[in-house]
Amino acid sequence: MTRKALPSLRALQTFEIFGRTKSVSETARELNVTSGAVSQQLKVLEEQTGFPLITRRGRGVFLRPEAKTYHQFLSEGFDALHQAQSYLERIQQNTNLSISALPSLLSKWLYPILGDFQQFHPDVSIRLDSTHQEPDRHLLTTTFRLTYGSAGSRFPFYRELYTDTLFPVCSPSFAEAAPEVWTAEGLLKQPLLRTDWGPAHRSLPDWDDWLEFCGVSEAAPKEVGVFSLSSLALEAAIEGKGVALAQTSFVERDLQMGKLLRLSQSELKLPHPYFVCWGEGALQDPAAKSFLDWVLTAGRRYGR
Repeated sequence: MTRKALPSLRALQTFEIFGRTKSVSETARELNVTSGAVSQQLKVLEEQTGFPLITRRGRGVFLRPEAKTYHQFLSEGFDALHQAQSYLERIQQNTNLSISALPSLLSKWLYPILGDFQQFHPDVSIRLDSTHQEPDRHLLTTTFRLTYGSAGSRFPFYRELYTDTLFPVCSPSFAEAAPEVWTAEGLLKQPLLRTDWGPAHRSLPDWDDWLEFCGVSEAAPKEVGVFSLSSLALEAAIEGKGVALAQTSFVERDLQMGKLLRLSQSELKLPHPYFVCWGEGALQDPAAKSFLDWVLTAGRRYGR
């Protein structure tokens, strides 16, 4: 089936900006043209589409209600054009790899071991982006995304990194002052530090889950701090503020350095794994292929 010819790109761009700014003068300023030129392009678009997109009331110009969906589609199209341009700019820069990751996964797992990769690839420059917000699904401006659970499947390509486990930890000084922390029943008497994983990850285990896992389910835990990042809860535990539930991969170095003590050999498994994700064509870069091989090997240390 033959596609109809599109309206002029200039008219579409003018309409997209007008629908976003809701102002002829702001549209003119963004395009660096006169207000009369904006009005003319809006009229051209109406003529080329054969559809009334604009209504005029008094001296004001407004988007018709039925034209708002059309504008939404156009906005998504122009966003994709900007992302494509950002992609070209990224590959023209000196940065070989751009890695987006969940904040605690980046700060407590990837960053501490990244030196191992850079030791064997000293000429590869890396940009790190710590954010909960998932990048565009095609990863046009990001080489890799490290994320958790079902978020991984929204990207073109993804591989499982590892499924983490949880156990309680506290500082050595805290354990010395409260020796009852070594039992699940004793934890009920202690200040417990909790991580609020956010609405997208309600299924992640909490103190209630840990205590039930240990056979203690009747008494309510004594929570004294709620943190938006598990890395912050761990820092509070290091400072002796209470007991935190630690992920094995996040707390490994703190245990080795003696900043924290592991209070149980039991482990509660997370319901979903972490994933490394990438977009179309990313692995054409040898540096990206090397990083993927390395990070998958690093993840295998924690099993599946």
